[in-house]
Amino acid sequence: MFWFSPEAWRALAGDPQRICDGLGFLGVELDPALNASASPVISAASADVEVRLIAAGEEAVIAAAVKDVLTRKDSSR
Repeated sequence: MFWFSPEAWRALAGDPQRICDGLGFLGVELDPALNASASPVISAASADVEVRLIAAGEEAVIAAAVKDVLTRKDSSR
């Protein structure tokens, strides 16, 4: 399985095809209609590798890490 987070999808301007074009030798093939619709699965039915869009919540992870650093009581910052 190969996946893009929605954040990465936005960074790629909604076009993971640019990345996947060079991965055909690994069995990666996108379905143009699914890719255009931002479906959860954007790989072609005939592909050997499933390509998905999966929410990763990077903003929440970063916010929690910053909070941990800012609220630390020790002096090892």
